[in-house]
Amino acid sequence: MQSPIISVIVPVYNPGEYLRRCIESILNQTESDLELILVDDGSTDGSGMLCDEYARQDARVRVIHKANAGVSAARNDGIRAARGEFVAFADGDDWPEPEMYERLLEAQRRAGSDLIYCGFRRVYSDRTEEEAFPQSRVYTGEEIRELAADLFCSRMFGAVWRGLYARKTVTGTEFDPGIHYAEDLLFNLEILRKAGSVAVIPDVLYNYNKANENSVCARTEHDPDFRYTASLRRQLEINEFWGFSVDPEEFYMAYVDMMFHFLVRKLQEGGNEALVEQYLSDGFFAGCCHHIRKIPMRRRIICMLIRARRFRLAVAVRNAEDLVLKLLGR
Repeated sequence: MQSPIISVIVPVYNPGEYLRRCIESILNQTESDLELILVDDGSTDGSGMLCDEYARQDARVRVIHKANAGVSAARNDGIRAARGEFVAFADGDDWPEPEMYERLLEAQRRAGSDLIYCGFRRVYSDRTEEEAFPQSRVYTGEEIRELAADLFCSRMFGAVWRGLYARKTVTGTEFDPGIHYAEDLLFNLEILRKAGSVAVIPDVLYNYNKANENSVCARTEHDPDFRYTASLRRQLEINEFWGFSVDPEEFYMAYVDMMFHFLVRKLQEGGNEALVEQYLSDGFFAGCCHHIRKIPMRRRIICMLIRARRFRLAVAVRNAEDLVLKLLGR
């Protein structure tokens, strides 16, 4: 059987009603010389059966069923199974525009690049937001470091589903199954180390579904765990290679903010003191707090109480703060 031009890898874990739209948007692409690799990551909502249904209907569809191990492991299985000259990714609750892969291939043929990125659209239940490159451009040599810096410093969203990767650059590089926050960013930074040239186009070609509150990203934002901490540590390790100029306060602020809300919520729920103690004993959260100078005083007090293991007092202060804000109508 002749190998397709593109292998599209979709990790599938309980995407529910959104999966059919995702699959059909890929199978109905204007570039039809592709294979769709659906990696059923232990879905319990019937998605695995839907994957098999499409495989029976279309010879381009291949299905891998496996026990749940997370999106990174699922993508790795897809990479190992891929036969295409290029590899693309999509998430089961998102959908590409009909001409996405044709446009990316056209850009690749013009530039001869190993990696091509496009713009994307965040789709909320009540609005959409677009994020796109200002113009087409090809990065080579030291310019790739400029692109990597934009990714690393969060001035540009580093998701893998907005890219088309030459399989030769992907082979030998895997997503880290031990990390589930910014795993796309870490993967991209590794690929950029191997890329001879990278093309970007301003076309908005991918729809990122932000209306699905059960998505993997949404769950991570509400319940960060040690894999979230591991991600930041890995980013710092990668920075040793790239040597980016990083503002520690800017870099750690989002992490400290997320962890603050997470730890406070766990303490308010009760019975989670041992879990909070685990995070504090690791020392990374406390170390990050030292880099932040702009934490509001009321939050700084609560952070100090948590780090001092005065959990009940921290909860009491936070509950009092919530009450005052409620009375003030904020």
